Amino acid sequence: MLIRGTVNNIVKTVSQLPGKMDSYDALLLRNKVIAYELGINPASWADYTPQDIINKYRFPADQTERERYVNTDWAKELFRSQAFSQNSSVNIAGGTPLSNILPMRITSTRAICSASLKMPGL
Repeated sequence: MLIRGTVNNIVKTVSQLPGKMDSYDALLLRNKVIAYELGINPASWADYTPQDIINKYRFPADQTERERYVNTDWAKELFRSQAFSQNSSVNIAGGTPLSNILPMRITSTRAICSASLKMPGL
């Protein structure tokens, strides 16, 4: 009978993370799009966010504004600079003339890269 086991531990790193787009940057971009397309769709002016409201996302004055205008950097919260992965396998083959074990393989894969979400201000 032949029993063979293999374990591979892997550390993965990213070559490039997506660009940052937090609430502040997204609202600025949205306002630019609204201003650009105002001639086509004047009704979109109702969705325009004043600059003093947008500034509260990046520069909250107190705890109340920090909880109301949450400016989460999702790229930082969801992506890590590295992840660990582990692959394990066991192969069993062989037997005796009276009993023959067919080749069998048991494989286990585990990735240790879960991101813990923390809501700022909560």
